Amino acid sequence: MSARLGRFTRPVLLLWGTGDRFFTLPLARRLAAAFPDARLVEVEGGHTFLPLDEPGRVASEISTFLVPA
Repeated sequence: MSARLGRFTRPVLLLWGTGDRFFTLPLARRLAAAFPDARLVEVEGGHTFLPLDEPGRVASEISTFLVPA
């Protein structure tokens, strides 16, 4: 993983499917740890193409991330 990711200081949202066999949760956690301000959201049963698997959930998470309550 690139050490340069740690230089990105903006908030990062990672939506990750728990059912993805190729991009596993340990990878998601490592990626989240590489950023100083990252939020990892695990989408239960989601796979690689979350916008197709869970479009409502993706839209809701992005909306919440961009416009916090």
